[in-house]
Amino acid sequence: MKKTLSPLVFLLILSCEEIKITDVSGEQTINKEYPCLSDVSNCLDSIKIKGGTFNFYSSFSLDSINTVSGVIINIHGATRNGNDYFNRMVSVATELGIENEIMIVAPQFITTYEKRNETDWYWNTTSWKWGNQSYMNNNQTSISSFEVVDSLLSRMIKSNKFLNLSKVLITGHSSGAAFTHTFAATKTNNQYKNLKVDFAVVNNQYFLYPDSNRLLNQSLYVPVDCNNYNDWPLGLTQCNPYIENLGIDVARINMIENKVNYFIGSNDVQTSDMTSGCSYDILGEHRYEKTINFNVYLDISFQNNQHNYIIVEGVGHSSEGMFLSEQFKNYINVLF
Repeated sequence: MKKTLSPLVFLLILSCEEIKITDVSGEQTINKEYPCLSDVSNCLDSIKIKGGTFNFYSSFSLDSINTVSGVIINIHGATRNGNDYFNRMVSVATELGIENEIMIVAPQFITTYEKRNETDWYWNTTSWKWGNQSYMNNNQTSISSFEVVDSLLSRMIKSNKFLNLSKVLITGHSSGAAFTHTFAATKTNNQYKNLKVDFAVVNNQYFLYPDSNRLLNQSLYVPVDCNNYNDWPLGLTQCNPYIENLGIDVARINMIENKVNYFIGSNDVQTSDMTSGCSYDILGEHRYEKTINFNVYLDISFQNNQHNYIIVEGVGHSSEGMFLSEQFKNYINVLF
């Protein structure tokens, strides 16, 4: 039997005024802008995962009925500034006029320095971007950072609040791009249950190679003088528990067959902030070259791959410059 919404519910959805939401502490009810767009401090929400708490910014509450048809999950960079990434994607959605149709979500991964409650899940400064495990809680339990996004998607699917949801974009810049790129290996056929999942990797310097080959002078070779070059997250040996549980062969096929789009700034050629060491150096000199090299490698090794790259002219290592570029906005416009 098909469910219908009452006129009162539709009034709530379409009014874009305020609704009452329990705050992230669970202690008080507050009025929240709906959708939450203008005051990021009021857009903080939380989800319980295996007894722990994870906070994220969101333009719609997971507990409110809405008619959004899509979700953009924007992963922050190394400085873990989820609020800024939320605001940047809100700017894109607002400019395109889809802010009432698309839910914007920005996870907030934290370290011990940002931890505020005993129940907060937290990682070290780099482990979150590889899908690695959090630090243990009081019950000696940990979770993968990939489980966070899985939990958000599961909550949206299982809830009867997201009646029209069918498509999700996972994206991120720099360290967030690393998360997005490796997370793409966890989904099969660009699907999460009944949701279509797209991936947009923006100005990345780390790439997960599905076999032991690398690219040199437009040809493939196997490095012989670079120990551990194929370990996770640059390869599929010594993987983390999430990937081991998923299955190495499954992750390999996913990385090859999933559709993934890469956005790279033509001016993202600085090297002063790059991770060094032979495992990283053999991928290319800078982010621009690494992105091109990875796509050339895929085209040589796996000719039916669905990976594509888009060069954003005149932009360097800037999330704002990339997300607000015409190429990225056009991509969002077509996707949703």
